[in-house]
Amino acid sequence: MGPLAWCARFLGSRSGQWFILYLCLCQLLAAGIGYGFYASNLSWFKEHKSEEKITALQLVDAFVNTYTALRTQLSANGAPVPATFRADSIAAFNKAHGDASVFDLRWVGFPGREIKTPPLDAATADTIRSFATMSQPMAVSEVRSINGEPIFRTVYPSLASQQGCVDCHNQLQAGKTAWHLHEVMGAFVIDVPMAAFLRSNLTEAIGLAAGVFLVMATVGLDFGPYAEHF
Repeated sequence: MGPLAWCARFLGSRSGQWFILYLCLCQLLAAGIGYGFYASNLSWFKEHKSEEKITALQLVDAFVNTYTALRTQLSANGAPVPATFRADSIAAFNKAHGDASVFDLRWVGFPGREIKTPPLDAATADTIRSFATMSQPMAVSEVRSINGEPIFRTVYPSLASQQGCVDCHNQLQAGKTAWHLHEVMGAFVIDVPMAAFLRSNLTEAIGLAAGVFLVMATVGLDFGPYAEHF
């Protein structure tokens, strides 16, 4: 009996049908394990990168606060930090690190009222506008496609927490709508490229699923009710 005829006979038998059903169950289980592995890694990535982003913002704030304290000590009238200081400092940081940085940090102004740096795109502008309608605006994180590349973006609201900031902005934007304390003046935007991670994560998940399927199929061949036919 040739191999094709043997396969046809086996698949037409009750044992063959049980074996096909077993393989389908193995495939479903392996796919579930692979998907769970992929989703778990994706959740870890978002949580881990979010922690890195918060650390970056804390460093920025610490730097700005130190600079503010020095200006207060050196100036008789306690001159506030220039309105563009955060944006300029962050731009210099990004330029210094170049491709070595694992994320891209930006400070952008309120759409239509910015002093120097406008929102990155329409989605960012809409997010900042939504912050202004909230009593307690919270950061927004999402995966977006920027220039065809997946990006994990988080937008943090930047509030006018000091009267000196408000006065400085109003002085620079004299004749325009005045700023007030605690208003949303812009946002910190941090983008983390995801393309390389997603590719490796998908490859690992597929490899795990294939490995689980092969192991279960092999076990079925050795111990299943149809093993005697092989």
